[in-house]
Amino acid sequence: MEARKLILDILYYAIQLIILLAMGYFITYLKTRIGTEKTKEYYDLAKRIVLAAEQVFGPKTGEQKKDFVMKFLKQRIPYLTEDEITNLVEAAVFEMNAMLKKHELENDTPG
Repeated sequence: MEARKLILDILYYAIQLIILLAMGYFITYLKTRIGTEKTKEYYDLAKRIVLAAEQVFGPKTGEQKKDFVMKFLKQRIPYLTEDEITNLVEAAVFEMNAMLKKHELENDTPG
């Protein structure tokens, strides 16, 4: 009878440990998921502001556009560091330039 109680106690504690580990993983997953969604929101905002700056300031005004975008994003997302905002802006500019080059190539292709 004592062996059976010992086995049940071991199973009980093992199940508690598994549940505890699963909850820890789930909480970590949720934090990561929320962080990923926020990062995507920030990136989408940066892309929109970069495109707006491109339309407002036009070509050959890179520093002026960058200053505008950086100031806007600092006001809008004050808890991000300057490096994080710079990375978002550079990624958005890179994507915009890639889209423009792709569009130019599609228009140059005889068809």
